[in-house]
Amino acid sequence: MSGINGAISLGGALPSPGILVAAKSQWELSLQRDYYDASAFGDSNKQWRPGLRDTQGTYSGLLDLSGDLLFTAASQGAKLLYLYGDSNQGASSVALYEVAHGSGFLDASVTTSLTDMIKMSGQF
Repeated sequence: MSGINGAISLGGALPSPGILVAAKSQWELSLQRDYYDASAFGDSNKQWRPGLRDTQGTYSGLLDLSGDLLFTAASQGAKLLYLYGDSNQGASSVALYEVAHGSGFLDASVTTSLTDMIKMSGQF
């Protein structure tokens, strides 16, 4: 599967009540977990215990000049965010494929260059 129809939505799942975020071309999700060393005398190998998961990620793409939803959301409180590997929006799309969703805070950065489009990236 290609990421050509990948998507990000705010406020809920697609097709509604979620709002499809425009002009983004990449997102990355990390589901890292802390692990604690629980080894003791007499163990023949290290023993590990799982801790809390730290779900976070990044997004990037062009700045939506008509009003970028993620840029606006970065100055507000926690938002409900849905990540799709396939949004069921394009001609080559097979089915809606949700990878993850949850509530979180967003950060945003805008980069302007003489030799490129205005880009936006951020973290959640």
